[in-house]
Amino acid sequence: MTRIVLVVPTGHGVGLTATCLGLVEALLQQAVNVGFYKPLAQPGPAGPVTDRSTGLIRLTTALRPPEPLEASEVERRLGDGALDSLMEDVLAASEPLLHEHDVLVVEGLVPGSGLVYSGRVNLLLAKALDADVLLVGAPTDTDIDHLAETMAIAARSYRAGEHDRVVGAVVNRLPAADAATVERLRVALEGRGIPLVAALAYRESLIWPRLRDIMAGLNVTVLNEGDHDRRVKGVIVAAQAVPGVLPLLQEGRLVIVPGDRHEVILSVCLAAMNGTRLAGLLLTVGLEPDPRVWALCEPAVTTGLPVLLTEEYSYETATLVRGFDNEVPVDDAERAGAVMSAVADGFDPGWLAGLPTPSHVPRLSPPAFRRRLTTAARKADRRIVLPEGAEPRTLQAAVICQESGIARCVLLAPPRDVAAQAAGLGLNLPASLEILDPADFGGHHVEALVAARRHKGMTVEVARDQLADPIMLGTVMLHLGEVDGLVAGAIHTTAATL
Repeated sequence: MTRIVLVVPTGHGVGLTATCLGLVEALLQQAVNVGFYKPLAQPGPAGPVTDRSTGLIRLTTALRPPEPLEASEVERRLGDGALDSLMEDVLAASEPLLHEHDVLVVEGLVPGSGLVYSGRVNLLLAKALDADVLLVGAPTDTDIDHLAETMAIAARSYRAGEHDRVVGAVVNRLPAADAATVERLRVALEGRGIPLVAALAYRESLIWPRLRDIMAGLNVTVLNEGDHDRRVKGVIVAAQAVPGVLPLLQEGRLVIVPGDRHEVILSVCLAAMNGTRLAGLLLTVGLEPDPRVWALCEPAVTTGLPVLLTEEYSYETATLVRGFDNEVPVDDAERAGAVMSAVADGFDPGWLAGLPTPSHVPRLSPPAFRRRLTTAARKADRRIVLPEGAEPRTLQAAVICQESGIARCVLLAPPRDVAAQAAGLGLNLPASLEILDPADFGGHHVEALVAARRHKGMTVEVARDQLADPIMLGTVMLHLGEVDGLVAGAIHTTAATL
């Protein structure tokens, strides 16, 4: 028999969609045959919009849930008092999913301006589907008892006599999710009869939009196309002189400046040429740079730096950018995947294991395979050398692998180059990440290369020259057993690596 879990919010902006995505991902990682269903579309600020949750599930998984009933149709039915026929349509659409899956995650409605019926409809859904209820909340301040009481009030709607539909609570966007805070939250909720199944700290990186998403809400002219998929991690309004702006030119920053501030424009372009991957340069007040200045910027724009122009003033432009809707767009697979993984990792494995019915048959889904592979890599604890240590993508990957414990990474590059590249990318290098300067190697590495290739006429002088190539140096380290593996190819060709 299929287990139905209705996920409902206890307020507005608590991360309902993110929780549903994460719960589906967590169950897929547990090899559970899980489905997703959003019965009723969420109306947007200016009327009904295409359902975001259904689109994101289709984007990130192999699931193909049905389209929800349009919000206008739901409102018409509610106005006519046709609640029974509305729930019958919901049940009819859910029947194929109940036959296909062991667990069905159902997303409820979020309360909002003009949506006074959301709580009543969520209760009707719980009764019609005979669903268990998972509450989702987020603190508006640091008062944990207030949050717990708010969730307890919401839970009372789903209790009838001795029957309690609420099977757990997810708390998102905690200022901190340290052990002490989570334990206080757990005690506060369990004291009100609600088990805590996930507590997640606020992560700013999960709300970083792409530049293209911000452009959709602005009236801009594109001066240089560049890479519109760059993440906007911060906004700078360049009101200071160049010395004050320079420390702010970091990876992911969108620089807003009037088009006649040529000294700032040139500074931004120099930073881009030096490897700082800015989100973009947005020129305001409709002023294009002087053609002679723009000619000097040519090498910078070839790095992929987007350059945009708007007729608005800098302050108004910055206000529009900061007021951008931070919901995940239905075509942003990268960000949706990051949200799913972050939320999935926060769920209590024991609670997840209790969701499938006894008839559940485990299967190895793609997320479950990735999870198993990552876990095996952590257990193996291998030391991997990365000869292209200062290359941006390699450096970012090394930081991720080191922080997640997938491998012990060794970067072959001058430490100053790695530090400069990390600063430009906005990366914090883990203390455990090894950075070795190829110039410091010699001795037994030279001897090992001579011994391995003496039959081909290798001499000490030739060996020293060849070890100046980090690929060759990393290969000798692998030959000597100093590392367990080598990864390269971001800069070098496959032939050079082999």
